[in-house]
Amino acid sequence: MGMLDVLRGWLGGGRGTAQAPQVQMLVDNVGEAHAPDEIDGLDFRKAIDAHVHWKQRLQAVIEGHSAESLDVATVARDDRCVLGQWIHGAGRVSHGHLAQFAQLREHHADFHVCAAAVLAEAQAGHVQEAQRQLGGQYARASEQVKHDLIRLYLALTKMP
Repeated sequence: MGMLDVLRGWLGGGRGTAQAPQVQMLVDNVGEAHAPDEIDGLDFRKAIDAHVHWKQRLQAVIEGHSAESLDVATVARDDRCVLGQWIHGAGRVSHGHLAQFAQLREHHADFHVCAAAVLAEAQAGHVQEAQRQLGGQYARASEQVKHDLIRLYLALTKMP
């Protein structure tokens, strides 16, 4: 699955944003070779997948069957994951001037704060609160990061 598949899924989800016509044109007119997953050292598809996967990781902690030992303070940091390292490094250098990048940086930091809050509640045994946050603030933050990655991808590819 490549970025065009991610974009197709985004459109299929009924996203009513200003970017929808641009995304539709990209999906209709651009081949996989012209829509690379990786731009300037970041594999956008893998970054989206990794942040979507966090929900499963947190759900496993909430349900008490996670084999991972997650630290709340580490999860709260937005510079530890691959995307965060790119945002604070090569991405900032190359694209820090773009509004789409600034939005991604802000929302990515929020995502990590929300993930850490869910983790803290789960580790404290507050299962209902962890579940509420996972379906609320965390879900919104996760979706926002995904949308921001797509918007930045579109800006960087300048397609169509």
